[in-house]
Amino acid sequence: MDLMIVDDNPAMRQMIREFCAPYFNHIEECSNGKEAVEFFAAYLPQLVIMDIKMPVMGGIDATKAILKNHPQARIIVTTQCNEVWLKDEAAKAGAYLFLPKDRLFEIVNIFSKREIK
Repeated sequence: MDLMIVDDNPAMRQMIREFCAPYFNHIEECSNGKEAVEFFAAYLPQLVIMDIKMPVMGGIDATKAILKNHPQARIIVTTQCNEVWLKDEAAKAGAYLFLPKDRLFEIVNIFSKREIK
């Protein structure tokens, strides 16, 4: 299974990579939503972990753009702001799951239970 991590913070991308590495064959990284939209079409990862607040293009707009052309995409949206309206926006955009960054460790439970295939 392949994963794409989208976050403007290199340290956060590295942390997510370390959490996820045991569960994925290949992991790619992008630093903003525009890169993610372009890269998704060429790479077609089974899962995307997408930050909301990024320069150039944010995660909500990138999620919408990816899902417009690839409705089967599974995108986990994450952010440091655990506000209800952001969760609602992620859901409206079509996100598979909303996971605040302070709970990112839970992603290991999701993978180990094989909830994402």
